[in-house]
Amino acid sequence: MIEFTHETTRYKTKPENAQKIRALLAKPKKYTCEAHKAVKRGFPVFVAGMSTADYVRQFNGQFDNMYVTLEHDCPNYHCAAPMLDATQPEVWEEVDEHYIEDIKPAKKLTTRAALVALIEACEEGDSERIAAAVIRAKGTL
Repeated sequence: MIEFTHETTRYKTKPENAQKIRALLAKPKKYTCEAHKAVKRGFPVFVAGMSTADYVRQFNGQFDNMYVTLEHDCPNYHCAAPMLDATQPEVWEEVDEHYIEDIKPAKKLTTRAALVALIEACEEGDSERIAAAVIRAKGTL
């Protein structure tokens, strides 16, 4: 057995573990304060017919008097919460016959690109393509 002292503490270890323990003592673990960790909050399950007061009581019950809870005095606080009718859809989808879909305009050619297309059409000698390129070039000016 090997005995050694680190600061004010004496350690007695086996020879094969001594170096490992000295390395751990040379670099101590960082201390984290438990008091600053956030309180985890969960939400209770809502059941049909439950009032707001019941739900708030269940929510506040999980903190074991950590917080001061206030009683509310709203008109519907102790009444059962209204429920949606599952047989009726929440949203009605209607077809609007006056709806016009937005169509993005075609990219406008720059003057340089239109003239390049005109020159290429002239080199090929295609009269229809030349006429179309001339119209496009006029539109960019």
